[in-house]
Amino acid sequence: MKTISASMTDKVIAEQLFARIEARRKALGITQADMATRIDITPKTYRNLKSGSCSLMVLLSLLRQLNLLENLNELVPQPAIRPTDVWRQTQPRAGAVQEPSGRISERLAARQRLKTRE
Repeated sequence: MKTISASMTDKVIAEQLFARIEARRKALGITQADMATRIDITPKTYRNLKSGSCSLMVLLSLLRQLNLLENLNELVPQPAIRPTDVWRQTQPRAGAVQEPSGRISERLAARQRLKTRE
């Protein structure tokens, strides 16, 4: 089996992925017909997976049956939240005036702070 790379066409990637799925299925001792039954598709539809024609739900069902579903975390990792992103979200934008809360004493204090800046 070849290493899948971005330089491959989608068709070649689908064929390589199918070859890996088939190797896993065979290693588990499951026939194509049995796998098709397990994921609720016809054997013909299962064979069509080689060309890449399947729904996302079929692929997920297949990965679940092959105990490969957890590998999706590596394929599509959760976005990392950087501490600087959190910090930026808590900082007021440059030139933005923060709205004071509803209490009069807080509004007066905010007004006084604005006056002393000028």
